[in-house]
Amino acid sequence: MHELYTVLAEYYDAIYRRRAERVSREIDFVEKLFQNEAERDVRKILDLACGTGIPTLELARRGYRVMGLDLHEGMLAVARRKAKTPLQKARADSEARRER
Repeated sequence: MHELYTVLAEYYDAIYRRRAERVSREIDFVEKLFQNEAERDVRKILDLACGTGIPTLELARRGYRVMGLDLHEGMLAVARRKAKTPLQKARADSEARRER
């Protein structure tokens, strides 16, 4: 399965184009949840399985401090290219966890 996401990374945004087009509305909804349900002001977000950063980058554009984490370096490489500012490299490694 790991190889599949390596190959798909460059095409992921095209495959999920409709999701990318509606991500702004999704983040509007998430912000309403933050406002109505969070017990404190939400400014930092950890985006697990961030893929190519579709929602991650939208959250960052809105002023949140976001860390995107993904198992697949190819997906993170695409997210870094899409970002207007440099992103810190972070990658979860499932293999390292198994070796412990």
